[in-house]
Amino acid sequence: MSKPLNARVMSEINQREKEKKIKEMEEEKAKNEKTKETIMSLLQKEFEDCLKNFEEFFSYEIKDYQANYNYKFWQNAEELGFAIKIREKIRSSDFDKYVLTVPAFEKGKKRTPAQLMLYKFERELSKKKRERKAQLTAECKRVKQEISDGNYTHSIAWKDNAKFITVKSEETFETAFEENLIKNFFYKYGLYFNPHSKKMTFKVKETE
Repeated sequence: MSKPLNARVMSEINQREKEKKIKEMEEEKAKNEKTKETIMSLLQKEFEDCLKNFEEFFSYEIKDYQANYNYKFWQNAEELGFAIKIREKIRSSDFDKYVLTVPAFEKGKKRTPAQLMLYKFERELSKKKRERKAQLTAECKRVKQEISDGNYTHSIAWKDNAKFITVKSEETFETAFEENLIKNFFYKYGLYFNPHSKKMTFKVKETE
């Protein structure tokens, strides 16, 4: 005997509601995943900029209206392992900003996606710094030998009579990390590196 009409209708309604709920959950999951992908791609871009400049990562900011373009931005960022705070605008022309940081890893716990990404970045940054330091140290030693051999050009500033020497170099040094390496290498020799020059230019310390 077939089910009464009302029983078939109720069964069909329940099935429809079940399918509707599954669809809503899938859509919710897709929106959350899209937001998480956006957050992690922003972090990756920040890491790339830090690597380019040999800089440590501390935090990054995103304007509130940009964050709000993404579904449940705050909630999804926290699920990825970020700590978040709001930096309120200073001037009327500014925007409030979400400031995202990565909490320190606690031994014995599993790294969050944000902590894992930071860990990989820090290893890559450390390796890049070591390699760059070795390259620049070798070049600094070569330049020092050129100076010792008298292979440099010199100039005297008309304003304060300061003396400068220049040695040709194929190296480029555009970051604070690179400039400080060169400064520290030559400082003990009484030579003050001029980072505004595209060549290895130094101000010579006046003898007392």
